[in-house]
Amino acid sequence: MAFYFPQGQGILPYWLLFNAIMSFYNSAQCFLSLPGTRKLFFGPHSTIPSSSSSSPKTSSPSSHEATALFARTFGCYTLVSGMLRLITAYNLSSPELYFLTLWAYVVIAGFWGMEWLYFGTVASGPALCASIVIDGGGVIMMLWGWGNY
Repeated sequence: MAFYFPQGQGILPYWLLFNAIMSFYNSAQCFLSLPGTRKLFFGPHSTIPSSSSSSPKTSSPSSHEATALFARTFGCYTLVSGMLRLITAYNLSSPELYFLTLWAYVVIAGFWGMEWLYFGTVASGPALCASIVIDGGGVIMMLWGWGNY
């Protein structure tokens, strides 16, 4: 059973493996359940309003932002991100993979930060907390481990 786990030192390879598995789960949810995606991002009582606005800070977070296209696009990004994390977990000595994975964490953390702080389209809740822990933690751990693998 141990041969399934990454062989690198420290917690980073296991963190990346765990993040990859969670990414695959979230990607499947995005493809299979638009209502589930809406609830995750906008809360259990999310509804689709009659009109929408995409300008910054003009509306409170609402599920009209989570269209089927959004869910599938986010599912694709999450799938690619998960694959990158999985491959990197088993190949931490590759500087190119390490660099790409670090920047993938930075990009998605920036995405969540902008959606929450600038656009106001993501509610404070489980999805935002998970992003702060997973993506922010990923950036910190990868910067901390820089040069050790």
